[in-house]
Amino acid sequence: PQDICILVRSHRQAEQMQKALYLLDVPNVLKTKSTIYQSTEFKELLMILEGIVAYQQPSRVFAALATDVIGTSGTQLFELVHQDAQWEKVAEEFHIYHQLWRDNSFFMMISYFMRQNDIRGHYFRFENGERRLTNLLHAIEVLHKAESALKLSMPALIKWAKASGMAPSQGEGEEIRLESDDNSVKIMTIHNSKGLEFPIVFCPFSWKSGISRDGIFHREHDLVMELGSK
Repeated sequence: PQDICILVRSHRQAEQMQKALYLLDVPNVLKTKSTIYQSTEFKELLMILEGIVAYQQPSRVFAALATDVIGTSGTQLFELVHQDAQWEKVAEEFHIYHQLWRDNSFFMMISYFMRQNDIRGHYFRFENGERRLTNLLHAIEVLHKAESALKLSMPALIKWAKASGMAPSQGEGEEIRLESDDNSVKIMTIHNSKGLEFPIVFCPFSWKSGISRDGIFHREHDLVMELGSK
């Protein structure tokens, strides 16, 4: 598999190919120029941090619980709404995260959070778990460095993260990292590679339909294409 590259036109097509390969148990990696700030994992981590900062606001905590990072089901969320004892337990957990972050550091808090919720084990239940875990750990590293370098408080770190997500990329450290690509099919867009470095290259979307649907219409019971007749 490490000799094979699949070239696609867009990130959407890349994700389609990745899902298809996962279904066939074919190891693969998606090479992209996207930044970590654009990843789902960064955005979900931000939602969790907002829930921890505002742990007294149920809506913020519920939004954090509903992320794939934590993975609380709809049924479990429904039970939390209607069972005070369970909600109080969850609220207390978020209070502990809040205190750890406030009294120590973001990294100490998030390390404890990862252990308590078995995030690594949870992610490997997903088809693309290694990819998603790599993104999450990268997001954590970026926030840890920002907190340490800029001496950011809890609200300030969240504000910095939101601003970074909207700003242009500042360097290679922000690009999404590859998970282990040994013995894996590479999926790349034609904007990043022409595939010349690989012995075998597949281009499943190399064509682009030249047919416009604007000139297609129905005439009685037939489908007709207008080709420019007068």
